[in-house]
Amino acid sequence: DFSALTPQDVHHVLNPDDSEEAGASEMAASGNGKVDLVVMNAVYSLMLDECDSLEAAARMLRRGGRVVVSHPLGRSFVGDLKQKVPDLIEHNLPTAEHLDKVIKYLPFKRAAEVVDEEELYIAVLERTPERLLENVLCMRGTVAAGWGRGGKKLGVPT
Repeated sequence: DFSALTPQDVHHVLNPDDSEEAGASEMAASGNGKVDLVVMNAVYSLMLDECDSLEAAARMLRRGGRVVVSHPLGRSFVGDLKQKVPDLIEHNLPTAEHLDKVIKYLPFKRAAEVVDEEELYIAVLERTPERLLENVLCMRGTVAAGWGRGGKKLGVPT
């Protein structure tokens, strides 16, 4: 139901860094968006950056919300079209393995097996509350003082 969304809601969800509302970035990060479903029908192959587009969808979705990536003519049609019009089609529809790589660091999991038939493509992603970090900071050192959990001299809060 999109009737509950105001233009300001949409702006805040799509542009959390531009928001004057204090909690917009936190809403985007936590999955507290207002949308239950985002449908990307016959547009996935036109996206310049798959990750950025799915990240924008994640910002709009509530926790448990879904993204449906679909194409009624399937991957072979998109592949043929890419050969005919390479400047228009950025990439083919993702295999299940490629989709898993694309969403690895995004707050999504596959909600169902990818339907990848001759004339039909459907992938359903579900918004999760967490995401993997691309870069993890690992620190190692001797504890200077304290109970063995860190210390002020190391600059590591306990």
